[in-house]
Amino acid sequence: MYRSQVEAYFQENQDLILSHIQRLVRIPSVAKPELAAPGAPFGPECRRAVEEAAAIARELGFEPRILEGYVLEVDMNSAESEVGILAHLDVVPEGDGWDTPPYDPQIRDGYLYGRGADDNKGPAVLALHAMNAAISINPNLKKGCRTILGSAEEIGSHDMEYYLEHHTCPPKTFSPDADYPVINLEKGAYRPAFGANWMPEEGAVVLEIRGGQVANVVPKQATATVRGVEEAALAAACEAAAARTGVAFRWEMEGDTAHITARGMDAHASLPWEGNNALTALLQMLGMLPLSDTVSKGYLEALIRLFPHGDWQGKALGVAMEDDLSGPLTLNFSICNWNPEGFSARYDSRVPVCGNRENMKEVSDAALSRAGIRVEEEEMTPPHYTPEESPFVQTLLKVYGEHTGQEAHCIAIGGGTYAHDIPGAVAFGCCFPGDPPTNLHSANERTSIRRLMQSGAMFTDVILRECE
Repeated sequence: MYRSQVEAYFQENQDLILSHIQRLVRIPSVAKPELAAPGAPFGPECRRAVEEAAAIARELGFEPRILEGYVLEVDMNSAESEVGILAHLDVVPEGDGWDTPPYDPQIRDGYLYGRGADDNKGPAVLALHAMNAAISINPNLKKGCRTILGSAEEIGSHDMEYYLEHHTCPPKTFSPDADYPVINLEKGAYRPAFGANWMPEEGAVVLEIRGGQVANVVPKQATATVRGVEEAALAAACEAAAARTGVAFRWEMEGDTAHITARGMDAHASLPWEGNNALTALLQMLGMLPLSDTVSKGYLEALIRLFPHGDWQGKALGVAMEDDLSGPLTLNFSICNWNPEGFSARYDSRVPVCGNRENMKEVSDAALSRAGIRVEEEEMTPPHYTPEESPFVQTLLKVYGEHTGQEAHCIAIGGGTYAHDIPGAVAFGCCFPGDPPTNLHSANERTSIRRLMQSGAMFTDVILRECE
């Protein structure tokens, strides 16, 4: 009904919208809780981003509320909120390799470049303008819309933990912090830390293992230091492990000590088959060496048994499962730090809807405990699922199909979105299937201006349909 008016708003206000995004991109709002202060729980730059977004909201005629520096709330009108739009103002660190300054937003060839332009400051500004467009087009909307802008999504969504303790999201909430058409299913997660200790040992032993830095990445490189193994035995083990795993090995001898490097391929932990885990390959190689019969050797053998190379479904750990909605569980042995007196490690798992504390966490913890491995207490994040048949999801799918002419369907993912902990919420945008990459979390992050305006029009259409 309002399609032409909605699209006209975003055409006429494109320059203003881009200037608002640029104002936010200029703020290096990397969340730094170590710099917390009253009213700034994630550091001064995140607070500054929240204040700037509040200023933009005021300029559009809204009355924003800053909630202890955690979250900015902006209501479209005085009616009870039916629709919620959840975005975030914090960003990942800028990193290296930029062609333009990451916090000096540039417009080139139809794209706006800058850290946060796509993730998630551009969509955050669109949410404010979508409310402005909706109330301008139909001032008599009977229901309300609330934009919720957080400031710590990139470090675990602690902003939303605070918000959900004190507030309730509208019943029809979406987050434009992922992909189109609609992400309605997100697997759960279990990422336990575990380890063991022993006294320093003599003989042929593994002195050190270093593999992985973060839990949600398949480690592409892992290193080990081994004492007391002859080079011929080491070479044979490396050759055999390389043939079995496809991981490349090289080593250097320093007296009776060998320094070994395994090189595989990284991938996101939710897609472990796309990588080649250097850490599990290294463990397999170490298990082929003629090591002394020590306590540490027993733990090494336990890790090899519980996390064999190529077992990304958790079969050896006893947690393999799958369902028709979300597919199989995935498991990635991510981090291992081993020294002469013990080790600490962590794995990342993405758990389907059929998973729960009993068939995942308790089974995993028991398998590790039987091997004498200590498991740190950590809770499992449950899966998040909003049925495709729900009326709100159907509205989102209909809006996407009408505005793009493309097939509208729901998506299940192994990762998590900002909507994960909110009952009934889904992710809706802003990355379009088949489009060139936006380089979010990488150098030269960018967002398509044409797609921005299209997303803004879709957000507005959703508000108008659900709030009349």
